[in-house]
Amino acid sequence: MEKGEGREVLQLGVSHALVHGYMLIFPAVLLLVMKEFQVGYFRLGILGTIANFAFGLGALPAGFLSDRLGARRLILVYLFGAAFIALLISFSKSFFHLALCLGFLGFFCSLYHPCSLALMSRFREHGKAFGIVGALGNVGLAIAPLLAGYFASRLGWRKVYPLFAAAGLILGLSYLILQKAFIFAEKEKRSEKISGPSSREGRFFNPPFAMLLCMQMLAGFSFQGATTFLPTYLSRRVEIQLFGLNPVGIGGVMASISLIMGVLGKYLVGHLGQKTNTERLYLSMVAATFPFLLLTGSTRNGILVASAGAFAFFYFCAQPIGNILLANYTSIKARGRGYGISFFFSFGIGSMAASFCGFIAEKISLSAVFYALSAITLLQASLAFALTRIHARIRPLAR
Repeated sequence: MEKGEGREVLQLGVSHALVHGYMLIFPAVLLLVMKEFQVGYFRLGILGTIANFAFGLGALPAGFLSDRLGARRLILVYLFGAAFIALLISFSKSFFHLALCLGFLGFFCSLYHPCSLALMSRFREHGKAFGIVGALGNVGLAIAPLLAGYFASRLGWRKVYPLFAAAGLILGLSYLILQKAFIFAEKEKRSEKISGPSSREGRFFNPPFAMLLCMQMLAGFSFQGATTFLPTYLSRRVEIQLFGLNPVGIGGVMASISLIMGVLGKYLVGHLGQKTNTERLYLSMVAATFPFLLLTGSTRNGILVASAGAFAFFYFCAQPIGNILLANYTSIKARGRGYGISFFFSFGIGSMAASFCGFIAEKISLSAVFYALSAITLLQASLAFALTRIHARIRPLAR
C-alpha cells in the first residue's frame, strides 16, 4: 500500500471506530435510561430505531454528495457535527429531547460510510483498505460498550457522551490538519486517477446489485437488532462478579468481549475477498452466523459469550466482502451513490429492527429476539446462495 494511502487508511479507520462508538453508547446505557425515564423495552427500541434510521437515511444524500463535493469534506462534517450533538445529548431533559438528539447523532454519523468506502474503492489495494478500516471500526464496536458501560456505572450515562465528543473534536482537528483541507479539490482530482473495479455491464442498477441491496438490508436488520439489546441481554444471562461492576458495567464488558472477535475476521477476509470467488465467500460467512445466533438465544455464561463472539466474527467477516461486491457491481463514477443506497437499506430500513426486537423482548423475552434474528439471517443466506448461481451463469458471458 502506498504511503499516502496507508496514512489515510489509518485516519479513516480511527474515524470508523468513533462512528460505531457513538452509535453503541445508547445500547450500553439502556438500563440506566430505562430507569431514569421510566419506560419499557418497546419505547427504548423506538429510540434505537430513530438513531439507526437517521444513520441509514443520511447515507443517501451523503453518497450523492460525495460524488459531487468530495468525500473528505463530508467526513469532516461528520466528525465535528457528531461531536456537537453528543454534547447536547448530555443535557437532554426529556425523552423527546433525547430522541431528537439521537436522531441528529445518527444523521451526522451516517455521512461517514458512503464517503469513506467510495474513497477507498479507488485505492490500488482496495480490498486491503476495506479490511484494515473495517477492523479498526470493529475495535470501536468492541471498546465502546466496555467504555460506555464502565463510565456510565461510575459517573452516570450523561457523562459518557462528552467523553466521546472530546475524542471526535480531537480527531476532526487532526484530520483537518493532516489532510490540508484547503486543497481538498485538488486531492479529489488526483484520487480519481487511481483505478478501481467497475461494473462490466455499465449500468447502475443490475440484478446482482439489487440482490445485494436486499441482503444488506437483512444484514443491517440482524446487526442492529442484536447490538441494541446484546449488552442488556448479557448483563442478565452472564452471572459473574467482575471488579465490583453493576449489571450495566458487566453487560458492557461482555458485549465488548463478544464484538472484539469481529476485528480479526474483518481484517483477514478483507485480504481474501480480492483473491477468491467473492460471491461464494460471502455465502459462507452469512450462513455461518445462523447457528451462533440460535445458540446466543439459548445459552448462558461462558457459552453465551462464546456464541455471541462467533456470531460477531462471521457477521463482520461478511461486511468487507459485501463492500467489495458492491464495488464490482457499480461503475467508479457512481460508487458513492451505490454505497449511499446500500447503507440506507442496511441501516435505514434495517433500523426497524430496534423497535421490532423491543416489541418481541417486551411481549415474549429477550431470548426470543435472537431466535427471530436467526430466521432473518437464514433468509439472507438463501439470497446469497441465489447470487452465487446468478454469478455462475453470467461469468462465462463476461469472459
